[in-house]
Formats: sequence, C-alpha cells, structure tokens
Amino acid sequence: MSTVICSEIGTIFLSTFWHKGENVMSISYNKLFSLMAARGIKKVDLRNTFGINSKTVNSLVHNKSVTVDTIMQLCEILDCQPGDIMEYVKDAAPE
Repeated sequence: MSTVICSEIGTIFLSTFWHKGENVMSISYNKLFSLMAARGIKKVDLRNTFGINSKTVNSLVHNKSVTVDTIMQLCEILDCQPGDIMEYVKDAAPE
C-alpha cells in the first residue's frame, strides 16, 4: 500500500507504506487523541458534534488512511496545524 493521489478529485490519502510485504512506515494519530483529551473532546464528539463519519474516526483510531480534507477539518476543530495531530513513524527495519 502507498500514498495515493487522485488528481481527478484532488485528494491525497495518507497511508501505511509497504516494501516487499513488510510494513516500513506509517502515520500515527496519537497526538490527535492527546490533544483532544486535553481539550475535553471525545471520539463520540467527532461523530455527533462535528459530523465526522464513524468509519473515519475508526480509521484514525487504528492509524489508517484518511483524506487531507479530514486532516483539515480536524485542524479547524482543534485550531491547530497537521503536525499537532499526526506524525510520521518509521518502523524498525525488518531483520
């Protein structure tokens, strides 16, 4: 799996990268959930108050692909920058 750019709709999906069948890097949303906790926002609030689809929230919880539109919406909700809610994590090289 890799980053997919759909030029027809201008969407970039953030994803886990694979190399020769091995997971070698990914995006982590742990910073998102820490910031939400500090601001008293729960996952259910993302769905019920801010209208983020439950499948998208599930993707965030499991560090799966989300659209840049979702990242922008989260930044708007939390008044922050993308680096405040996500980070690149390089996994250890396979042995």
